[in-house]
Order: sequence, then C-alpha cells, then structure tokens
Amino acid sequence: MRVIKQNNATSRVLLSALLGGLLIVWPAVVTHSSPAPGQTFDHDHKVFAALLGRYVKAGLVDSPDLARRGRGALDSYLRALGSVEQPQYDDWSRNQRLAFWINAYNASVLGLVLDNYPLSSIQDIGLLPGSAFRRRFVELPGLASGRLSLDDIEHDIIRPRFDEPLAHVALVCAARSCPPLLSQPYRAQLLHEQLEMQARRFLAHPERNRYSPADDTLQLSRIFDWYREDFEKEAGSLLAWLRPRLPGATAEAVSQTTIIRFMNYDWRLNQQ
Repeated sequence: MRVIKQNNATSRVLLSALLGGLLIVWPAVVTHSSPAPGQTFDHDHKVFAALLGRYVKAGLVDSPDLARRGRGALDSYLRALGSVEQPQYDDWSRNQRLAFWINAYNASVLGLVLDNYPLSSIQDIGLLPGSAFRRRFVELPGLASGRLSLDDIEHDIIRPRFDEPLAHVALVCAARSCPPLLSQPYRAQLLHEQLEMQARRFLAHPERNRYSPADDTLQLSRIFDWYREDFEKEAGSLLAWLRPRLPGATAEAVSQTTIIRFMNYDWRLNQQ
C-alpha cells in the first residue's frame, strides 16, 4: 500500500477548508426539525379527495379498481389520520374535528372492505351480523389508547361529542341503503353546506326514502328509525326535522297525520 504524506502547510489548508464547510452546513442541520406528527395535517384531505373523485361515482365505489390501483393511496391517507396527536387535535375547530371523524369513518370502511375483498356485503365480515362494526381495527394512536371500531367512532365519539344528527347522513357503511358516498371528502369550511346537501340528496333518493300520496305514507330509511332520538332531540319530532329537507312537493304534502314507515335495509355492497 502506498501512503501519501502531505506537508504541514497543505494539511493546515485542508483543515481550514473542512472547518469552513462545516460552519456553513452546521447551522442548517441543527436549526431544521421535522414537523411534529399531525402538526401539518391537511384539512382539505387532498389524498382522500383524489381517491373519492376517481373511484366513487353516483355514490357507488369501484371496489375492484380501488383495490388494484388505489390501495396504496388509501393506506397513506389512513396513516395521515393516524399521525394526528392530541395536542394538535385540541387546537382544531369543531368543524375540523367533525370532518376528521366522518372522513376517518368512511375511509376506514373502504379499507375494511378491501381487506376482505371480494365480498357481497359488509355483513359477511365476521361470524355474527354487525361484527364488522364492532371489530377494532382503526389505528389512531395519538387520539386513542387502543384500536377503535366503527361503532366506537360513531357511538362513542361522533354522537356524544358533536350532537349533530346530520352526521348520520354522512357516515357510509358500504351498504346500498346507506347514504350515497360523496365523491369528495368533508371539509371544515364547507361542512354545514355539505351535510345539508347530503341530507336533501339522501331524502330525495326514491330507493332510500319516498312518499306515497295515495295513502299519505312516508317510507323512510331505517337510519331515521335507529337514530330517531337524535333527530327528535334537535327538532322536537322526526317530521319536524325532515320537513325542511324533504323535496318540495313532499314537504308540502306531509303532515302530523302522515303515516311513517321504515324500509328494509339493503346490505349489499355499495359497489358499481
């Protein structure tokens, strides 16, 4: 091995250059820090927006294509939700929090369906009816000590903390009788308008809700039966909550004597 020795003068020049470079680089290294988890959370939910825009049409999901091409992006969005820490969450507005939980629920449902795909109904997941909603698989470590179930998100977080019956028309459990899945995420700055629009759209859909003038009967989604107390708590009666959101002709026709019946729930997958 040939060893090349440098004289002292050359060594001093090299040492000076090296230290000078370190002095230039060092401040950039020590003053730069990565943002805390959740600190830069995207309240526009852009990743989820791109997924919904591409794979959801007329409220139905292109599950096969989402499984083939969109799973990576969906997982990335779910990880972003899971990165949120309590201190950041505590600084958010009410609408930012509610939009977060609605989107977390809907995105988690999509992930659960893909985890078990192919299947014909979300009720096929697990041994008992409703097992899918009790399964604890949603990981939000900065906000919950353990994994959450869909029921946890809906009944232990959204309903008691936000007291917002409109949320029932935004949570989509992957069934055909569910409210249609929007082709965009819920966003804080548009949340009230989105929820009201979704309620009107849901109530105007004849397969989910319809009025029969011949026998003065209003046939409603089971959602309005299951969560009737939430709607009555806000408006005094179910009909009082519904009337301003029903299609015009129906709103004028219904009265306190209108018969209300609840339709059977179609649990087939909300797939295109």
